[in-house]
Amino acid sequence: MNNQDLEAFGADLYPDVAKMHEERRELFRLAAVRALEIGTVQPESMPWYRTMAAVAPLNRPLTEGSPA
Repeated sequence: MNNQDLEAFGADLYPDVAKMHEERRELFRLAAVRALEIGTVQPESMPWYRTMAAVAPLNRPLTEGSPA
């Protein structure tokens, strides 16, 4: 995620928050890819799923999930 993607959240976005946004976007991407693979997408939702599936993958592992 670059700075332009984060402008909507203001200039004071904390690094931990930015990391959570990146991870959430990756989870949405994975869900969209999976839904397209198994064919559970309704026709009117197809553009959103294709857009999310086309997002560049996160180039790092997701966090271990421990609370912050």
